[in-house]
Amino acid sequence: MTSDDGLRRTGLEVLGDVPWGTHWCQFFQTQKDLIDTLVPYFRAGLEAKEFCQWVIDDPLTEERARRALKEGIRERQVLLLAAEGLSNPQIAKRLAISVRTVESHRANLMRKLGVRNQTELVRYALRRGLLPLDHRAKV
Repeated sequence: MTSDDGLRRTGLEVLGDVPWGTHWCQFFQTQKDLIDTLVPYFRAGLEAKEFCQWVIDDPLTEERARRALKEGIRERQVLLLAAEGLSNPQIAKRLAISVRTVESHRANLMRKLGVRNQTELVRYALRRGLLPLDHRAKV
């Protein structure tokens, strides 16, 4: 997805938006470091309907990479639905997962994003363009 100024979203706040064709290399110390960087990057690419390829090597396994990407996408779904004002049971029903799983995703999101409550979660989603400013009027 490109912005009005021709930049594409990287999904990585530290990089922000960059011109199309920008490349970089990231070194990591742990699998968690790698996954915490690559999941948002791939999520942004997939949302923009871009071709994404993740080449893995030991010690990261394909199963772990797939699970991390799936969990990252599910967390984003929970974020969007929570920002829309849905309760944990409503989100669970919509995504066909347990309320406990929603609670876990929401807690992880809030920790990662550094937000403390629903208001800050909505503010985060609006500032990042995840929800249009007039979204609440349409709900």
